[in-house]
Amino acid sequence: MRLASVLVDELLETGIPSWKLEKEEEGVALHFLTARRPYIGKFILEMVSHLNPAEFSLKVVQDKLLLTSLHLEEDSPEIERVIYEIEWGVRSPYHAARILEMKALSMDEKRGLIQERILSMIRRFPQLFDYDLFSEMQQFFLKLSDQYFRPRSVKEVRQTLSALYMIRRKILFAHEKHPKRRHVAIRVKKRTLSFPLEQKEALEVTVGMNVLHENEVFKKGHLLKAIESILPDAKFVSGSEYHEKEEYSLHLITLEIEKEGDFEIEDIADLKRWLPRALKGKIEHLQRSLFMPRNEEEILRHVVTLGRELRFARDLPQLILSFEKQTEAHLVFTVILARILLPKVPPIEDALMASPLRPKVDRIKQLGMLRKKYPKEAAVFKVELPIQEFIRDDHSVDLYKARQTILTQMQEIFGEIRDYNGGMISKQNEVFTALEEMVGECDKLLLENFFHSLFPLEKRSFIDPKTLKTLFHLLVEKMQSSKPYLSVEHQGQFFIVGEGRVLESIQGISNPMISLDLEYEERHYIGFIGH
Repeated sequence: MRLASVLVDELLETGIPSWKLEKEEEGVALHFLTARRPYIGKFILEMVSHLNPAEFSLKVVQDKLLLTSLHLEEDSPEIERVIYEIEWGVRSPYHAARILEMKALSMDEKRGLIQERILSMIRRFPQLFDYDLFSEMQQFFLKLSDQYFRPRSVKEVRQTLSALYMIRRKILFAHEKHPKRRHVAIRVKKRTLSFPLEQKEALEVTVGMNVLHENEVFKKGHLLKAIESILPDAKFVSGSEYHEKEEYSLHLITLEIEKEGDFEIEDIADLKRWLPRALKGKIEHLQRSLFMPRNEEEILRHVVTLGRELRFARDLPQLILSFEKQTEAHLVFTVILARILLPKVPPIEDALMASPLRPKVDRIKQLGMLRKKYPKEAAVFKVELPIQEFIRDDHSVDLYKARQTILTQMQEIFGEIRDYNGGMISKQNEVFTALEEMVGECDKLLLENFFHSLFPLEKRSFIDPKTLKTLFHLLVEKMQSSKPYLSVEHQGQFFIVGEGRVLESIQGISNPMISLDLEYEERHYIGFIGH
């Protein structure tokens, strides 16, 4: 090996810490120059001992530096990884300790330590924890792989297990007292995931809810949607989820999220404040499939009706669009289209087959002649749409959006069309679009539910969107307020929104212009617009 002083000068040129790997006649030599700290020599020795170095030396140079040299008889592909880990560990005692912990402890040893900490916690706090916590722990060990345990400390895993236990106990106790109410408990905790070459900041979110209906579904995806509605930049940490087996009337999930940059105090506060409410709106309710054979008599009646609507050569094609059924993967609609077959117009079947919808044509029927010159024809066909494209954030299926998709495609094929059974829907769409533009950025799902919870139905088609905007803003304000109801007067109109039946006790509300009756996130809101 070369003189230490020459080697030190070369290493100093690249800064502290620095390293150099040199090829020799019989193997390779590895040199590290670091600051002189008590733990570094032992740390490097622990890191390279499995490489079986032929020579190993530590020298203090220039009083404040430590030169470590080792000779390996053969070049190993593992050396590069060891160098990176050493370079990271010599920068701080904490990183060195974490790297050694991950290397020194086997997974069995780590699980054993977790078990010891759990036992100690049970003995220390017998009023809070019972020995059934061990059953929770065993399920946790079985469901999660070694990849979960490696970057997480024994203390963090113990905290996760205790949080799951405490939330389960709290929810079951509340459910026993009030079985018809929804009970929610959450816990948000910062986590540091320690990998050999880096650390990641994350948030652990643990959620518990009682089950009110046997057809409820609440899993990782539902929880993530609720979190993303509050923190849009949050991303799921792969492999971090644990969903307890549903042996109790309980949804119990824990997972971790991360984002670019650390989570701010405001992020954690927003989660704690808004997540319990958001969770209720993300529970999925499975529905039994319906069996209802298609009414052929009704279809024939619709065909005849549309044919009678075609009285002039310039009349628009007439269309009736009806929802037929829902399968696991598709929404199925029945479409009846009648039109006048003008010269040089391709047959209706050819036009349909060129459509990206690829409908299944059931029949094409001639409906006679217009003025003994132009034939009238009608087609009955089915259209299938993939259901996933129309799932809303609350896991309901947006049939209105699916209907509009088909109508838009029909207009691209046949030009302007008269939507025979959708005139009111079209007017409502115009009002809602104007309202959406006026409100601007908001919870779109809430805005949709608000609009379709207004009564009487026919007034949705022509009411001034500015009036609805005032009522919507009052609703949003009420959802964030603890007051039983809120009211405001604007441009000669009176607006009021309350929760539950609180408005029944208020005098003077009779024959309102518009009423609101909204179920949202398992809360019931009532509102009125009057003069």
